[in-house]
Amino acid sequence: MDPTTGGGMDDATGLTSGAATDDASSSTTGGGMDDATGSTGAGDENGEFAFRLSVNQEVDILFVIDNSGSMGEEQRNLSANFGNFLSVLETEDVAANYRIGITTTDNNNPWCAGGSPEGGNLVLSSCRGRLTDFRTEGLVGPLDQSAACLDFCPEEFANLETIPTTTAQDFEARSRPWLESIDGVTNLPDLPGLTATQALQCFGPQGINGCGFEQHLESMYLSLVRMQTEGQASYGFLRDTRHPFDRVRHR
Repeated sequence: MDPTTGGGMDDATGLTSGAATDDASSSTTGGGMDDATGSTGAGDENGEFAFRLSVNQEVDILFVIDNSGSMGEEQRNLSANFGNFLSVLETEDVAANYRIGITTTDNNNPWCAGGSPEGGNLVLSSCRGRLTDFRTEGLVGPLDQSAACLDFCPEEFANLETIPTTTAQDFEARSRPWLESIDGVTNLPDLPGLTATQALQCFGPQGINGCGFEQHLESMYLSLVRMQTEGQASYGFLRDTRHPFDRVRHR
């Protein structure tokens, strides 16, 4: 995903919404959309006019992480690259106000039994506090892939949580099940050595005890429904960042 372009689907993470664009001027020939009024009009004597592009720095990202039995090494690789991922969002020319939510591919499919399926719920807890999720029975005996957590999440962050915040939809101050950074301020506690990257390396790994019948798109769909349903923990995660004229046009 390139956060400097329009929002779209990221095949590794599931969903992005919003965009971070440059505030620049452009010119074109003939009539065009006036970004202030939504109307079209003629340009100067040469048929040209300039317009300014609005800046949208809000980016909402959903990770749908496969937590089936074979995904320990893949989750470890993901943790190793979270820093590179966030560095793009936090560069000066992007400066994204981002939210990152996490769910899994486990939806309690009848093919599986037991476990604790997420069903599209956003989950945000330190992997250090749920190491049993990284152990399961493999084809040739017990399988332990806890390195996906232990290699990147220090023991002092075993009980890591976000701090209480509010949203535009819900003014109750409570811990939100997502990581966010708004104008460079995160919803993380003030702990020595804790950065957004470090937090994501603790929150991200989901273990390997999930259903082997992975449902990536269903999980994404259920997450979107929950995000727009009052009373759900993830309600308010998605922000409507479209231009007012876009909202009218798409109704």
